[in-house]
Amino acid sequence: MNQEQEHNQVSQPGQPDPKPEGFVKEVARDVGKEFVSETKVTLKWALGGAIVGALILGGVGAKYLGLAGLGWGALAGAVVGAIAGALIYITTLGNPFDN
Repeated sequence: MNQEQEHNQVSQPGQPDPKPEGFVKEVARDVGKEFVSETKVTLKWALGGAIVGALILGGVGAKYLGLAGLGWGALAGAVVGAIAGALIYITTLGNPFDN
């Protein structure tokens, strides 16, 4: 085969030649995908912690301070629970730097 026939088999008219991806782009894409995946799971743990914290501290606040205590306790519990839930996931279950 001559070079023109070889070129026509590899590249068809109207279609751009496939360009190979660089190593840096491939690694960056993989890191980005892993980061998004870890962030989603961490946020799920934070949401769970916020719900549990709001229920517990909201109940304590309601018992001791009434309806206003319920609101403030639920708010504080949500914040503390979200932080605790995310930290529990990162430090025990999902730390990507342990591998």
